[in-house]
Amino acid sequence: MLRPMVRVVATLLALVWVGTADAAPARRKVKITTEPEGAMVYLETVEDGPVCETTPCTVELPVGDNTVILELANHERLYEVVAVPRRGKVKDYQFKLVPAVGYVILDGPEGAELTIDDVDHGEAPTRAEVSPDAHRVVVTLDGTTLYDSYVEVPVGAEHLIELDAAGGGAGDDDEDVDLDGGRVTAKAKPRARAPFLRVSAALDVGFRAFRYRNVQTAQTLRDETERGQLLAGPIIELWPGVLAGIHALRGLSVLARYQYGLNKQEILATGLSGPTNTFWQSLELSVRHRWWFAERVSIEVGAGYVRDQLQFEGVAQDILRVPDADYQSLRLGVQAAMRFDKLEPYLAAENRIVTSGGKLAARFEDGTQTSGLRAAIGLAFRHGNLQAHLEGAWTRYSWDFAFEPDAMMRAEGASDSIRKIQLAVGYAY
Repeated sequence: MLRPMVRVVATLLALVWVGTADAAPARRKVKITTEPEGAMVYLETVEDGPVCETTPCTVELPVGDNTVILELANHERLYEVVAVPRRGKVKDYQFKLVPAVGYVILDGPEGAELTIDDVDHGEAPTRAEVSPDAHRVVVTLDGTTLYDSYVEVPVGAEHLIELDAAGGGAGDDDEDVDLDGGRVTAKAKPRARAPFLRVSAALDVGFRAFRYRNVQTAQTLRDETERGQLLAGPIIELWPGVLAGIHALRGLSVLARYQYGLNKQEILATGLSGPTNTFWQSLELSVRHRWWFAERVSIEVGAGYVRDQLQFEGVAQDILRVPDADYQSLRLGVQAAMRFDKLEPYLAAENRIVTSGGKLAARFEDGTQTSGLRAAIGLAFRHGNLQAHLEGAWTRYSWDFAFEPDAMMRAEGASDSIRKIQLAVGYAY
């Protein structure tokens, strides 16, 4: 009797164990991570909403094979199978998401810069990833816009911009679409080359205020004020790097300026024995180099020779009583500009190392020193090959005199302030 009961109990225990095993949890926790992070996880279908708002996360999935859907902005939707075992350890799943991007490719010309949505993507040849949205694509060379257009590149496709050395029409392109090859080619229409020569005519209106400091011989040294002096002449600027086709020197220029006084003014002052007239003249020879940044901003540095003649015509004894100066200087200058379509405001500063002051310096002993500074603000205008600028400039020469105690002319120093307004109109080739 006992033995049959033992068999019954064993059978019941076996049935309970099997039932318990069959009643194991129907869902188990699974850790899901993605590269990059931040993806949403769906189970079987996106219509039921996400089971995870952002990865990495741990979700409960049914035992067995599950189809999960992963979505991340600007990435391709990913479908994967996650196997959840009934028993044992559940492994972690990590998935790599593929960017949903197209590509913008700039082949040339050499040195052309590519910006997409105002973000710099380097010089040609270059390749940039873009999302399948509309983007503003701009190509510039030496501050000149060669291509400017809004483009939308399908996922996996390429937008190839091909420009020759002459550039292309900004936003004025022909597109050849090859969907099978996944490529959209933008061939910009030719445009004029960058100018290598500019010839301008300049007219200046000048004002001068010369003041001595601590004069001890007022009978021989007098201050001077002049208004409305007119100077006119040519300004010629040549870009040898552009002319020779040397990309690294495309911002290098050589400038020559000569201006001659148009209206000599008679000086009316006591103590002068005869007619004494003003004589103004100006000359500059400079080498400059300009760099453009982000298409709109430029910095220019330069060095050269400048001669400002603020002199007089008359008898020698009368010229001794006026500040006859012939400033010959080495200039070191910098200019910053910002381009707004056809307009370009700029600021300039310049140090002048004066090597000669002319007759005024000769009146005093060795040890007399002269220095100069110049500042300018201006607005340049461009319309095709026609170019012009309006500029206001202030130049100041400072003097420290050396003299003997019994000299006929004695003063501690002087300042020579010259203000000019310049209008220049030119043509670029």
